Parts: sequence; structure tokens; C-alpha cells
Amino acid sequence: MTSLKALICSAAFASFASVSMAGTTLTLLTEEYPPYNFTENGEIVGSATDLVREAMDAAGVGYTIKSLPWARAFSNAQKDPGTCVFTTNITEKRRPLFKWISPLLANQMVLVASASNPITINSLEDARAYTIGTYTDDVAETHMKDAGMNTVSTAKEELNIKKLKAGRIDLWVTFRERLNLLNDPDLVEVFMVDETVAGVACNLSVDDATIASIQASLDALIASGRAADIKASYR
Repeated sequence: MTSLKALICSAAFASFASVSMAGTTLTLLTEEYPPYNFTENGEIVGSATDLVREAMDAAGVGYTIKSLPWARAFSNAQKDPGTCVFTTNITEKRRPLFKWISPLLANQMVLVASASNPITINSLEDARAYTIGTYTDDVAETHMKDAGMNTVSTAKEELNIKKLKAGRIDLWVTFRERLNLLNDPDLVEVFMVDETVAGVACNLSVDDATIASIQASLDALIASGRAADIKASYR
């Protein structure tokens, strides 16, 4: 009954929003980071991308989606009016920089080692003795730097996997769902660093009514179970 009610509310809201939000167009920036956002056959897809598309369509807000290197996408969303970036983990430092639509997903930040060298980590403090591969300007990199870890940054996340297997770094910090998707027996999780929640981070110029309309659409997709179905389709 709750699910049916949510769907009815979503449909009614979408009909209203398509009129009230007419003329609003946002630039949505993302990155290549499966399973959340990635390019396949020339189209940007992924569990987060599909959810964002459906929320935007239900809200009646026009949009374009572009894939950029993460650091550039994150920077552009801060300085360019009418621009948002996803899938963006929410932190206290980031919260005042944007207007937020969330949650797109919840995940766990983890430290990964090579199966041939399964380092024992019982606390984050233990990781201080090792070199940790990070993804430039990613929330995991920021977390490691703020904790005073010894980090080696790369602009392409997949390079961390190659470095780890080659012994050029000791650990790689990433997200559990990303690790599970790889399903690589040469990689092992050795420590869970933190729980995270991610959303769409929009430039402060985006008007509150637009943010509210997209948020309401996202809430309805979550309540109806549609968001869970989208996530399950990428497992």
C-alpha cells in the first residue's frame, strides 16, 4: 500500500513539476566510476546516473549529462551557475559548498590490499605505516589526507589497481561496492574506514524550488522501491 501511494504521489508531483519547472535546465557532471556512473556504448549509465535521470524527468527539469575527470567536474560544479556534480559523497567540509539532493546511495569506504600481501589493519592508525593509493580530489583521498596518511594520488582510479598489484603502493582506498563489482581475487578488503552517503551537489546559484522538486522526485523513487530496483540491476 505504501509503495502504491508513493507511485501515485510521484506521478502527481511529476505532472505538476513539468509545468512549474518548465524552462529550467541543469548541467549535470559526473565521472567514470562503475557501477554508479560510466559510459557504455556512447551513453552515460550506471546505478546513480539512472536514478538521477528518473528523478530529473519526474521533476520536469531539463538537463544534460557530461562525464569529466572527477577533479574538473567537482571544480566546475562549484564555479559554474546551473551546474551539479554526482555521485558526490557528503562531508562537513563539502556541505556548505553546494545545495544537495540526496541520498543517491550509501556505501563503505575501505582499504584494499593485494591478496599476495594481505596487510593486517586493525585501526586507521595502523595504515599510517603504509603507502595508500588515492583518486585525485575524491572524498576518500581527502579523508586519508586529513588523517595524516601517506598518500599517492592518481587522476585515474583504475591506475591504483595496477599500482597495487605491481607493489608500487601498499594499500588502495576505495568503496566496497566498487571493489565487489571488480570481483578480483587478487584484491582483498583489509579494513572498513567509514560509512558514507552520496548525492547530487548543485551550484549555490540553483534556485531552491528546483532543488526541492528534484528532491521530492528522488524521495518518491526511494519510497516506491524503484531506487532499489535500479541499484539491483547493476549488480
